[in-house]
Formats: sequence, C-alpha cells, structure tokens
Amino acid sequence: MDSSPHIPSAIGNLSSLTHLNLSNSNFVGEIPRELSNITTLVSLDLSSYGNNYLVMKLQSLEGLVRHMINLKELHLSFVNLPSSSSSSSSGVSDLLSNFSSLESLRLDGCELQGDFPVAIFDLSKLKMLDISLNPHLKGYLPNFRLGSPLKSLRLYGTSFGGALPPSIGNLASMDQLEISNCNFTGKLPMSLGNLTRIATFGEAMIWEGNHFSPDSLTTTSLSWIGKLTKLTGLDFRDMSLMGEIPSWLMNLTQLTYLYMDRNRLTGPIPSWLMSLPQLVRIDLSHNQLTGQLPSQFSHLIEELDVSYNNLEGLLPTNLSTLNNLYDLSLMSNRLVGSLELSLFSRLKSLYSLGLSYNNLSLSVKNISTENVAPFPNLTFLDLASCNVSEFPTFLHTNKNNTVFHLDLSGNSITGQIPSWVFDLGQNLHGNGINLYLSHNLLTGFERQHPLFHPRGLIRTLDLRHNMLQGSLPIPPAPSIYTLESYLISNNYLSGEVSNLICSFRDIWLLDLSFNRFSGKLPQCLSNFSQSLSSLDLKGNKFEGNIPSSWGNGCQLKMISTSHNQLQGQLPRSLANCSSLEFVDFGNNKITDTFPSWLGTITSLSVLILRSNRLHGAIEDDLGSSDGFSNLRVFDLSNNNFRGNLPSEFINMANPMRAFNASRKMEYMTAYLHTSQEVNSFNYSMTMNVKGSDLNYPMIPDIFVP
Repeated sequence: MDSSPHIPSAIGNLSSLTHLNLSNSNFVGEIPRELSNITTLVSLDLSSYGNNYLVMKLQSLEGLVRHMINLKELHLSFVNLPSSSSSSSSGVSDLLSNFSSLESLRLDGCELQGDFPVAIFDLSKLKMLDISLNPHLKGYLPNFRLGSPLKSLRLYGTSFGGALPPSIGNLASMDQLEISNCNFTGKLPMSLGNLTRIATFGEAMIWEGNHFSPDSLTTTSLSWIGKLTKLTGLDFRDMSLMGEIPSWLMNLTQLTYLYMDRNRLTGPIPSWLMSLPQLVRIDLSHNQLTGQLPSQFSHLIEELDVSYNNLEGLLPTNLSTLNNLYDLSLMSNRLVGSLELSLFSRLKSLYSLGLSYNNLSLSVKNISTENVAPFPNLTFLDLASCNVSEFPTFLHTNKNNTVFHLDLSGNSITGQIPSWVFDLGQNLHGNGINLYLSHNLLTGFERQHPLFHPRGLIRTLDLRHNMLQGSLPIPPAPSIYTLESYLISNNYLSGEVSNLICSFRDIWLLDLSFNRFSGKLPQCLSNFSQSLSSLDLKGNKFEGNIPSSWGNGCQLKMISTSHNQLQGQLPRSLANCSSLEFVDFGNNKITDTFPSWLGTITSLSVLILRSNRLHGAIEDDLGSSDGFSNLRVFDLSNNNFRGNLPSEFINMANPMRAFNASRKMEYMTAYLHTSQEVNSFNYSMTMNVKGSDLNYPMIPDIFVP
C-alpha cells in the first residue's frame, strides 16, 4: 500500500457531489485538474494543516474559479499554491477576487507572496477570510462598505501594514479579528468599538508584533472597548499599557477572564472589579497598583493574581469563602497583619497559594487534619518572608499531599530540618519536589543517613544562608539522579567534597560557595558539561586543579572558583563552552599565561583573573578585533603580566553605561529552564577598584549588555 497516496484524477467523475472534505488526510502531490469537473460543489476542503504536501497549480485553480460557480467554501490551509514559486503572486489572488459565490476562504500557511488584492475584501458574500501565516504576503486594509457581511478576518503572521481604516467600524457583523504580528501602524480607530459582536479581544489578536502609536496604549484611549459588551475575554498582557484601571470595564458584565498583567497600571483596584458577575480568572500582576485589595469578589472566581504590585492593608478574610478558588497569588506586595494559614485550609479546589514577600506574620499552626484533609489539591505553596517560625506539619500528616513546590525561604525557622520534608515528593509519581529553604536559621538534619527518602525525589534544593555544619550532604539514589538545582552556599559546611557528587546526572545549577570546604575539587564536575549551566565554588579553601574535561556541547554559562587556593593551569577545554557569560578565577594560585583562547566565546561578558600567578605578554592570538567583543568586566590586576595591553583590547572595550535614575535597576541573571520550573540565579563578583575590594552580591546591568 502506498503510504503517501495522491488524490486520484477519477475524483472528477463524482459529478453530483456538493461537499468534499479531504482535510488532514495525508494526501500528497499535485491536486488533479479534474477536480474542477465537479461543478456542483458547494464546499471544498483540502487543508493539510502544517505540512504543505499538497500542491495546487495555477491551471487547477483557474478551473475551480471557472467551473465551480456554486462554491461557497474554499479551504486550502497549508496547500502549496503557485505563488510560492512564481515571480508574481498576483495570479492566485486575482483569480480568487473573481470568485463571487465565496462565503468562506481559507488560504492560511499557503506560502503566498506579493501583494494581496483589495478586491477580495469586496466579495459581496464573503463572511470569513483567513490568509494568516503567509509572512511574505503584503497588503493593506481597504475602506470597508456599510453592510459588509465579513464576520471573521484573520491576517496574523503576514506583512500587511499601514493604518487601520476608520471604516473598519462598518463591519458590524465581525465577531473575530486577528491581525497580530503584521506591520500595522498609526492609532487604533475608535470605530473598533462598533464591532460589538466580538467575544474575545486582546494583545495576542491585535497588538502583538505591530507598531501602533503609544497614544493607543493608555486605558483612556481604549475606552471604545467598553462598547464591546459581549466580550467574554480580555487579554492585555505585556503591552506597556499605562493609566489606571478604567471605569469602562464596568460595562463588560460578560467577562469571564481579564488579563492585564505585566503593564504599567497605576492607582487602586476599583471595588467593583473583582465582583463582575461572570468573572472566573483575573490577573493584574506585575504592575504598580496601590491601595487595598477589594473585599467583594465574584463567587465564580477560580484564579486571582495581583502579585508584584504595591498593594497595602489587610488581607480580606472572605477570600476563604471562594469555594472555586484554584490559584491565589498575592506575592510581593505590602500587605500587613497577622494571619492564620488555616484561613484557606478548607478551599478544596486550591492548587496554588502564594503569600510570599509581604509584611505578613503567618502562623502555620492550628490546621486540623482530623476528619477533613486540609488543602487536598495544593501543589504550589509559596510562603517566603512571611515570618513563619516552624515547618507546616500539616504537610506531613496529610498522607495524600501532592505539593511539589514549597518555598519557606526568608523566614525565621530554627533547628533541624525534619525528615518528613524530604519525603514530600513520594506521591509525585517520579516528578520530584522543589524545596526552597534558604535564609533561615537551620542548623542540620533530623535524619542524617539517609538524608533523603528513597521515594522522595528532589528536583530543586535551596539551603543557602543557613547555619548548616558538617560535611556536604549528598543525596543517595534515586534523588541524586533527579536533582537539577542544588544551592547550599553561605553555610558552615567543611571538609572535602565527596566523590559521591560524581553520581549527579542532570544537575543544572550547583552552588557550594562561601563555606569552609577544603581539599581537591572532584574532577568529575566537568563531566556534567552537557547539563550544568552554573557552577559556583568561590569562597572556600579548595586546592589542586580546576576540573578540565569540559566536552563538546558544553552548556556552561557561569563558572566561579574565586577566593580559593587552586593551582595549575586554566582549563583549555572551557573553549568548548560556547555559551559562557561569566568566568571568575580570581584570588587563587593559578600559574598560566593569558587565556586568549577564550576570545572565541562571543557571549563572554565578565572575565576576572586577578590575584593569581599569571604571567607573560597579553596577546591577541585571534588576529582580529572580534575577540572578547562583549566583555564588560575585565580584571587582570595583581598578576605578573608584562608588556603593553594590545590596542585591540582597548578598542573593543565597551564602557560602563550611564544609569538612568528613572529606570529600575536590573541585574545579571541566569534563567535555568529545568524540567518543572524556571529558576533564576543572580551572578555575583568581587571587583578590585583602586586597591579596594568591592563585593557585588548582584551585578548591576550597567556593567553588562
């Protein structure tokens, strides 16, 4: 049997057929001309959805137009049309502009090129037009006549441009408009408010990838949206939208979701907003909103995210009555007061709870586990910097818990880490738990051997900035195979690092900095080059050589071994790590020459080699000015180099950028996309300026690109 069949030419014998749908049927090759013999066709769908295996030549298309005078629906999505290989693509489009019977035309993903004729928009019966995902197709929107039947217009992913005509408001039947990722410019016409049948509206349909005037991106300039009273969804994410939350939202009583996160919204949240009668999901996070959280909520609300704002005051207690609440995120605000976590314990649908980084005093006591299990569906629990003084024991007693993200960092938890904490992952069917316990007063582990439950898999373990003592805890199998991020810096750990660490398989981030480790570094650390992104070993007493077997395909972005007692040479195999951004080998006893071979790594921004035993001339072995082209921090002080600094290094030096005080300071950060989460890790360094060491726990972006 032919695994890639062609449409048979005999199909033209089906002379009485009115509807033919061969979409997604894995046919390949040329569409037979005989298809146009079926003059009775009303609907033809040959869409192949993403593979372009079918080809329609110009003669076949001409036959369709000439003979299928009753055709109302022509769907050719991802069919390779002849314009993809011709110098002029007007042939296809001009032919279709004569197709007066058409009501629905789909040519998305057909590799169309050239100029799209405006005459197609004037087809008297056309209700649906989809020419999206043709990136080389140019065009503009014409003046639309009153009474146009057009209901759906999809142009996204084309090269259409120009301004939206005010006459777009004449499309009174329009219920779907998708024009994102084009080249539209100018102001959005107020007449868009006439499109009252549109049910969903947002950034991904209109703004994304276009170049509309900033004047169009204020909440007052969008007041015409208040006329679209049938809207059930509004998505304004990440649009740089400015202003206060507008009163015209009050008119949108059918809204089920409202996404306005990652904008520049200011002022208070109106008291009526959360109580819109059909509201299910609302996200106002990452703005600059002030005032108090409203106390009235739609009883339908499932997702409520107001994190990363400047909200103040007490937490409304009636949040505990929202029985459908699935996701509650109030993190990084200025909320105050004493709060019992038990307030939320009977919300059976609660999947994610985020209270971190407020001014709350949170008690995790008095959560009864008798009769009814608390938080039966809780998976994400973020309680960082909530003045928590103990571990939430209800997680231990709830045998069916499925928490795989627990953040208790930045609290005042003292004593030993109870063994049950490491058992939390045993109900996760191999997914593993992400534990964040940094910046507490933890001194050790209740269970030393084994430290981790054999079934309690760990993905992330963050124990930084505690008071842990003894040797480096190494998890036994199988957790050592699943651990992706292990951070245990700024403790009092000592002794040699066991070679058991060599059993890591998928480690992405390893931070052992600022402890009291000694002895030689396990050379196997460079064996993790296919996964390891950040390796921070600074501030210990390590001796011997830097691991030297960084292989091809190395993923390393950051390595710091500064402030140790390392000797030997710089590992040449680091040249295989083409994504390196940060290298700090300062304050050791390394004996070598200048590593000009690192100049091939164009992503390198920070190179610190100070206070070693490096010697010789600083030479540009690359023979061009391209070496070290992105360096922003370059410290060679307190070595034994001789001669002049080559002019290439001076000419390529990018000066520290001026800091605009009105702009929020950002920092050099690595984002690690592990199997379950995105973890961020701030790079740190010590710079010697005029003989004085300046410690930067985070590197300001004025230093880096």
